[in-house]
Amino acid sequence: MATATAVLVPMGLVGASAAERASAGPVRLLWIAQIALLILLATAATWKMTSCTLGPVLLLRAQLAAINVSDLSTRVPQPPGRGEIAQLTRTVNHTLGRLERAKASTEQALQRQRQFASDASHELRTPLAGLRVRLEEAQMHPRDIDLSDLVGHALADLDRVQGIMTDLLLLARLGATAPHATQRVDLTNLIRTEISRRADRHPVALNLAGRVFVDAVPGQIARVLTNLLDNAQRHAAGQVRVRLRRSATQAELVVSDDGDGVPLADRERIFQRFVRLDASRSRDSGGTGLGLAIARDIATAHHGTLHVRQAAIGGASFILRLPLSARVEQLGPQPPTALGIELGGDHRRRA
Repeated sequence: MATATAVLVPMGLVGASAAERASAGPVRLLWIAQIALLILLATAATWKMTSCTLGPVLLLRAQLAAINVSDLSTRVPQPPGRGEIAQLTRTVNHTLGRLERAKASTEQALQRQRQFASDASHELRTPLAGLRVRLEEAQMHPRDIDLSDLVGHALADLDRVQGIMTDLLLLARLGATAPHATQRVDLTNLIRTEISRRADRHPVALNLAGRVFVDAVPGQIARVLTNLLDNAQRHAAGQVRVRLRRSATQAELVVSDDGDGVPLADRERIFQRFVRLDASRSRDSGGTGLGLAIARDIATAHHGTLHVRQAAIGGASFILRLPLSARVEQLGPQPPTALGIELGGDHRRRA
């Protein structure tokens, strides 16, 4: 029985002689070896490129994972060059910086809120505690109490509580005023109107420029003027002056008194809430401790500024600056018109 043996021959060698087929064997092996080598080289190159690309990314990921949320001051080391990884690292560090600043700002805001809540509770507790003591004394010794005196002190304590609550509500609402609530306000007329309604113990000398318009909420600007005048009247020895002038871009309102003034070290602190200077401010002199804080917050809400300096007459000079109104064309800068008017409790006029 004959056995058939199948021999596989490459197509290119069909019909070739035995010698030719024998010489093609090494060529075929070399060709296969070259292909295998190319595959190995491509695999190694791909692995190397992947390692170079993903290695820094994995390192960056590990460094980010190690950063503690409570301490955002750590930065990721930035590789040299301007490659994609370097740009990514710069972006990550920039984001970390913004997060750190936002975290610090949030912590400061929370600290201010906690301090404000503590100060407010303390300020409210004082008149309420006084009222409670008087009522308890009246309850224990009803025959020894002067009813008229008790009612007078009780109403005074309640007035103080109401004043603090009103000021706190105003502070809470200042940031919520809609832009469309502003209108064109003539500061000259507003000052004259507000001062004419007052009956202060010290006359107010006016030096007002005409036609000074600002974009503002009239009631809030009137509140600033009232707070500054109340402060000046409490600490003046005998003079209070109000001056209004304008430059090309700003209106400047100055309220001055001839009192003890404000020490240089305290000229920013007095604008904090519930801050009083021991030498010149006390609860007995009136006020809630929020007047200057409210005035500055209103100025800031109107894109203005409020600060204090030494007055020419010896006391404190509070300077409010507000942008002029852009709704109408203003006249050019004019020198202030000295009206020489003094208004006070006696409403006397001097030349």
